[in-house]
Amino acid sequence: MIGVKRLNLFLIFLVFSLALFSCNHKKNEPILDNFEKKTINYLNYSTEFEGEDGQIETYFFENEEIPYVSYESFLNGVSYYSSSLDIKLNVKNEIFDYEIKSDFNTTHHIIDPYKDTINISNYGLFDVDEVSYNVLPEYSYMLNANFEWLNPEKNSIINLNNYSLDIRKADDKILIPFHVLESLFSFESYFNVYYLGSSYVGLSYDDYLSIDELSKNANIPQTESFLNYNYNFIRYLFNEFYGLDGYFDDFDVDEYLSDNKDSFLNKDTYAQAINDLEENINDPHTSFYNSGIDPGDYVFSSSERSKQMSSAYRTARSQKTNYSTIEYLDSTTALISFNSFMVDEYGFAYKFINNYSNELLENGIKNVVLDITTNGGGDTFSLAQILGLMTNEDIVFDLLNLKNGSHSIQTFKVDANLDGSYDDFDAYTDFNYYVLCSNYTFSCASGFAYYCKEMNLATLIGEKTGGGACTVYYSMLPYFTFLQVGGPNVFTSEYEYELGIDVQYEIPQDKLLDKDAILAIVNK
Repeated sequence: MIGVKRLNLFLIFLVFSLALFSCNHKKNEPILDNFEKKTINYLNYSTEFEGEDGQIETYFFENEEIPYVSYESFLNGVSYYSSSLDIKLNVKNEIFDYEIKSDFNTTHHIIDPYKDTINISNYGLFDVDEVSYNVLPEYSYMLNANFEWLNPEKNSIINLNNYSLDIRKADDKILIPFHVLESLFSFESYFNVYYLGSSYVGLSYDDYLSIDELSKNANIPQTESFLNYNYNFIRYLFNEFYGLDGYFDDFDVDEYLSDNKDSFLNKDTYAQAINDLEENINDPHTSFYNSGIDPGDYVFSSSERSKQMSSAYRTARSQKTNYSTIEYLDSTTALISFNSFMVDEYGFAYKFINNYSNELLENGIKNVVLDITTNGGGDTFSLAQILGLMTNEDIVFDLLNLKNGSHSIQTFKVDANLDGSYDDFDAYTDFNYYVLCSNYTFSCASGFAYYCKEMNLATLIGEKTGGGACTVYYSMLPYFTFLQVGGPNVFTSEYEYELGIDVQYEIPQDKLLDKDAILAIVNK
C-alpha cells in the first residue's frame, strides 16, 4: 500500500446524526448546559507506538449517544500525542486558534463554533517519516530527510454543517465529536484511537487484526441514531478526503451512499452495505476490515481492479519458488526478486538488496533486474532507501493534495554504504538496472517503477503496473469498522498514473519470469 506509511497518511472524518443534530442544538448558539461528563480510560494497545495509559474527559449531551471531547483532553489523554506535540491556544472574537507543533512542522486548527467550521493550515505534523525515525532509530541514519511546503497558504476548511455535524461549547471548552477530532491527528500519523464505549484504545495501523478481539468487549450503541452518525462519518470521508472521488466516471460515492442510506442505517444490513460499497469503489487502496460490531459480520468483497490484481498476483506467484531471491540469469545478468517495500528490525528490502550488491560487482555482473512482479507496495521510507542504492542524486517525492491544491516536496539523501556520510558517491551506479513489473505491482511498488522511469534509473520491462498513485490513511468508523482509504495526496503528482505505469518493453504475463524472455531484452 503506498504504504506510504509515513508519508502523509491522511484521514479526517466527521460525522453526526441528522436527527440528533436537530434535538438540542441551535447553530447560532453552540453553548449547551444539558450534558453528562464522563472520565473514560485511554489504553495504549499499540505494538508499535510506546506510551502510557491515560484518561479522556468525554461529554454526552441530552438524548444523544455521541462522544464529544476537547482538544486539550484528547491531546493530554493520549500519551503518543502529548509526548510528541505542543499545543497553544489563542482566542479572539470567540474564534479558537490552536497552534500545534511537532518536531517537524507547525499547523493551526482554527475553530469557529458558530459556523461549525475547522480551518486547517496543513496536515504536515507527521511528515518526513517521523514515525519511522521514532520506531526504527537504528535505521534513521540511512536517510537525511527534508520537507517543504511549496504553497502553505492552501488551507482546508471543514464545514461540519454539510454532514449534520457540529461544534459545541460547555464548561468554557470547545467540544468536537470525538471521531472528528481524532481523525485530524490520525490522518497522517498511522496511529488511531478507537472509541469502544467504555474505554478508548490506541492502536497503530498494522494492528487492525486486533479488532475482532476488541469488538468482543466493545460497548458501542447499535441504535439507528448511532448508525446515522456512522453514516454521516462515511459521507464526510468520501466527500472530503477520498482522493479518487470523481476519477471513475461510472461511480459516484456520494450518490451511492444517498441511494443506499437505509441499508447503512440497519444493523442487520450494514455489513453487506459496507461490502457492496467496497465492491463498487474501483480502488484497491480502499478497503474495510470487520464490517460491523460483530466479528462474524464479514461478507468479503473487493473491487474489479482488486480482483484483476489478485489474478495477476496468482499468475506471477505461481512462477516463483520464493518471494525474495537472487538468481544469476547468465554471466553478466542477475535477477533480484523482493516482495515488499517494508522496513523492520532487519531493514528488510534495503538490506536484502544491499547485501548482494558487492557480491554482484565482484562476480562481474553488469545488469541487475529488480523483480517486483509480486510486490504490492509498502513504505516510502524503504522506497527512498532502495532508490538511494541506485543513484547518488537526492530522492525527491512530489506530493499534490487533490482536495485543497497544497503541494509539498520530500527530499531524501541516502547513505548507501552506511558510513555516516550523505554526500559521498556510494550508490551502486555501475549496474544497468531493469525493473520487472506486472499488473499486480501496486502502490509503493508502482511508485518505484514511476521514479525509476522518471529519474532514468532503470528500464521498465514486463507488464503495465497495477497503479495506486494516492497515498493511504486509516480510521476506525464509529460503528467499529476499520477502514483504509485512498487519500487525497497523489504520490507521483501525476493523477493519471493511478491506473499504472507503462513499461518500455513488454513481456506476456505467462512469460514474466522466463529467463530467455528477460535476457532477450537485456541483451539487445
